[in-house]
Amino acid sequence: MSSEGEVITIDREVANRFERLKELLGANDFLYFPNTRSIILRKLLTWSFYHKYDPGPRNDDDSTSWYTEFFDVDQGTLLELIETACFLDLPKLLNKAQGL
Repeated sequence: MSSEGEVITIDREVANRFERLKELLGANDFLYFPNTRSIILRKLLTWSFYHKYDPGPRNDDDSTSWYTEFFDVDQGTLLELIETACFLDLPKLLNKAQGL
């Protein structure tokens, strides 16, 4: 649940691909992010689905336009996205964001 009270659903299979989310969820089916806006959680969900089956790094040539569109946000949103990615330990997202 976001800071605005919006419930955002993520498939457990997707969540389990990310260690921190898996750890936070444990046996629970619900997480509350009191300091995270819905737009940030939705962006992270989009990221998670895009990287759902990644065995390793993607070929950047194949996905440059996807990343360009994904990171097409204002500075404040980008900072929130980076902060939440740090908290959730999403190194691929952090690496891409730092390369902007």
